[in-house]
Amino acid sequence: MKTFFNRAFYILNAYIVYALLYETCRLIFLVTYANNEVWNETTSLFKAFLVGLLFDTKIISLLLLPILFFALVETFLNQKNKNWNKLYAITNTVFLLLSALILTIDFYYYSFFQTHIDILVFGLINDDTKEVLASVWTDFPIVRIFLLLILIGFGAYKLFSCLFKIDVTRKIRLTTTRFVSFVLIFAFGYFFGLRGSLTTFPLEVDDSTVSKNPFVNQLTLNGIFTLNEARILYKKNNIAQDPHQYLEEKKLDLQQLVANFLQIDKSEVDAENPLQQLYSTTPANTFLEENPPHVIVILMESMGTVYFTKHDEKLNLLGSLADVLDGCYVFENFMPVGNGTISTLEGLITQTPIGSVAQSAYYNTPFSTATALPFLQKGYQTSFVTGSKLGWRNINNYIPAQGFQTIEGRELILDLNPNAQASGWGVFDEYLFDRIYEKLKNTNNPQYIFGMTTTNHTPYEIPKHYKPLPIAIDDSLRSLIRPTVNIEKTRKNFETFQYSCDALGKFIKKIQECPLGENTIIIATGDHNCRQSFDFDESQMYWTYSVPMIAYIPQKYRMYDTLNYKQWACHNDIFPTLYELALSEATYIKLGRNLLNDTIIPYAINDKFRVFSNDGACYVSNSMHFDWNTSNYLIPTEKAISNDLFTVRQSAQALQYLKNYLEYVNISLKNADH
Repeated sequence: MKTFFNRAFYILNAYIVYALLYETCRLIFLVTYANNEVWNETTSLFKAFLVGLLFDTKIISLLLLPILFFALVETFLNQKNKNWNKLYAITNTVFLLLSALILTIDFYYYSFFQTHIDILVFGLINDDTKEVLASVWTDFPIVRIFLLLILIGFGAYKLFSCLFKIDVTRKIRLTTTRFVSFVLIFAFGYFFGLRGSLTTFPLEVDDSTVSKNPFVNQLTLNGIFTLNEARILYKKNNIAQDPHQYLEEKKLDLQQLVANFLQIDKSEVDAENPLQQLYSTTPANTFLEENPPHVIVILMESMGTVYFTKHDEKLNLLGSLADVLDGCYVFENFMPVGNGTISTLEGLITQTPIGSVAQSAYYNTPFSTATALPFLQKGYQTSFVTGSKLGWRNINNYIPAQGFQTIEGRELILDLNPNAQASGWGVFDEYLFDRIYEKLKNTNNPQYIFGMTTTNHTPYEIPKHYKPLPIAIDDSLRSLIRPTVNIEKTRKNFETFQYSCDALGKFIKKIQECPLGENTIIIATGDHNCRQSFDFDESQMYWTYSVPMIAYIPQKYRMYDTLNYKQWACHNDIFPTLYELALSEATYIKLGRNLLNDTIIPYAINDKFRVFSNDGACYVSNSMHFDWNTSNYLIPTEKAISNDLFTVRQSAQALQYLKNYLEYVNISLKNADH
């Protein structure tokens, strides 16, 4: 009992030593790299060091696990042996030296890359090792670093040896009650240290955002934490770099792929430059040149189509959104490009199907397929505004490379609006919409704004001031809810969905009822459906994955009165349609359909695998296909696939190959630059 009590205090003292090293390195980092503006951020700097200590604690707790194991073994054996002192001291010294080494590397890494150690560090193994080592030797003070580490190692060994000799039980009367209480507190503290948080989610990279100043946010992280994150991302991401090798390995004919995608004969595609066929230019339009509309695209968290079908007065799932839908086009036969937020976001921002690019070594690669580029090239001010922390999924580094001039997130919105409130995922949706409205109201230039909400996400929080409208869950609805799902959790899900839709509806109405309503196009869609509450089988694939697309188009920009909002469509089709609506003589890479006047057979593809059309549904990767029955359920069929559905499958499959190829082309160009 006394042995463990003393060793637990040894671990606490060791933690303090580690923490002092980490925070000292953070202070040196601040003093070395901060500009004059940073020193004015007193509150944010304090928060950065405080949150930074949480990140440090998470790493230190992992490093001290072997020491905790030794303490348990020593207590169990109950044998006094001087060798334990050496074991504790040597182990701690090695880990402290390793920490100091990585933190030093991170310090100099930042001087070169202006970021903590990230996934790019693994790219060094593909370089000429001899040349890399030669550069390191000439560019950095290796000898001084080596001598400093020797000094730290010597001092650490002496210090940890002395700490081992402290006997706390000489000064504290150790009773069984005190010992049990101490063990419980110690265990709780260690568990907290490993998680870095007492909330629903453990401490993650996106928690590093504490300020609108990017440098202050860099202070919260340490190089050991970011190295581990980079290691995880490196294992997850294996993005090919040679587009020609990709075609050869897949035995693909680029000319045939373009033909299949466009649903035309191969002879109609230029054999010398097949990709040229993918480029499209919007018609010259004097009205658009003189009256460029603002364009807003909103990616709504977990907005699924099935929720729209359940809305009524007793089960109010739409709030204020229901009041404005009559003035909008609502596409319900619609699919998301991905089934997760980051995959959908990347699919809309850069039209990339392989990912996550944002979390790969190519996060800062400018993509020629970036959907913001046509707006930027036509003189629009381009902005990305999200309710989340900008550190989420590395979007703070990914988004600016894709044609966005500004990127704003949680911290800026909270800073600009003292009344704004936030959940764990980000600011509540109403404050995000307020920020977008302010940006529109205070500008004389055409704006392209991509907004991303966060509120409709587990654990489902809404602002305290919001009073939910009626949510009545009757027996017929209960039968559709998963048996394993708590009904109160479903109610919270419905209330949060209602809140988000209500905030969107109020935003659209606010735009409609002011002068902005005459020249602002708004597109709102879901990133994916929420499949947590409802139970779906394969025959309901459509309801499982579908999201709506809501389009508010001012009357004078409705150039096509025959817009068919019942047609099958997906996220790929949003931007080809927007370019036609908003831009004159804009050239873009067309990887979707123009919903206004395209002649190819309409279809919707979800997440590279599932294709839906009027003729049924099919998988891209196999021959399985389905017919629609009279109740709009999908029934597997063994009869021959129809010509139209076969054409659609070919088109969807070719589209995925083309997206992959174009991603590799962009990456290879980036690599060639280096």
